[in-house]
Amino acid sequence: MPRLIKYKDVKINRALYKALASLFQSWGGIGERTNDNAERGKKPENTLAHLIAHQSALEENIRAGGLNRSQTSAERKTTVERYLNALSNARKIWMEMENDDQRSLSRSMSEIDSGHAIVDVLGLKPFITSFNPTDDIAPWRKKAIRQNKHEFWGLDSEMLDLLIGGAQRWISTKAPESYSKIDPTLYAVIYMGGQCQRFGLEPSPATSSQFTQVVDIYFRHTNTGSDNSNRTSYKDLIQKANKIRERDYKDSFEIPNVPDFPIHT
Repeated sequence: MPRLIKYKDVKINRALYKALASLFQSWGGIGERTNDNAERGKKPENTLAHLIAHQSALEENIRAGGLNRSQTSAERKTTVERYLNALSNARKIWMEMENDDQRSLSRSMSEIDSGHAIVDVLGLKPFITSFNPTDDIAPWRKKAIRQNKHEFWGLDSEMLDLLIGGAQRWISTKAPESYSKIDPTLYAVIYMGGQCQRFGLEPSPATSSQFTQVVDIYFRHTNTGSDNSNRTSYKDLIQKANKIRERDYKDSFEIPNVPDFPIHT
């Protein structure tokens, strides 16, 4: 599985929170919510500022943890192609085994009783059940079965074929566009745009817009690297983020039910 930064373990960027809360307060309290602090005459907590400040801390954790290595599209495609070749080679090696060894390897899986969560999820039945060819089998698998005269196959070869099929589909339909890179900075603006829109603040790319001020404060208080430290305009970045958000994340943002959180202002 991909490495993760646990969402709940990430603390907020407090400097960013304070700056955004102050800004939202000056605009009439966008994102504020009623709480005990407000009733006691203290500054009310700001949900929108908290969400953005948490995302900032999350991004810095992702960068520090090396979860995004900024590989080029060519590097990413090459890595998946190497992965596909390795799976295909494993399948070929499996074909070279003696029949008895293929059978006993499948049976060995049924003897695994701990240390593998999939055993608990699926149970032992799939591990001792053979899969029979069907009419709707993938063409590339049908050819392999016909060539090797399989009557059935076990979970090991079924899993290999599933991984091979997934890699083939990624290369044909999911591979990144040429010259593109994973850009956490862009994702941050997509996230901010979605959350701000839910709280009634439109993510306009105009230089004088309120959202541009939010983005500017975000980058002034988030350690995003030299790629954004000298920016004077965020219009291009916001326009690109808006386009992607409308295309891919249109229904992804909802006003969250955020639990109480300690903010010291």
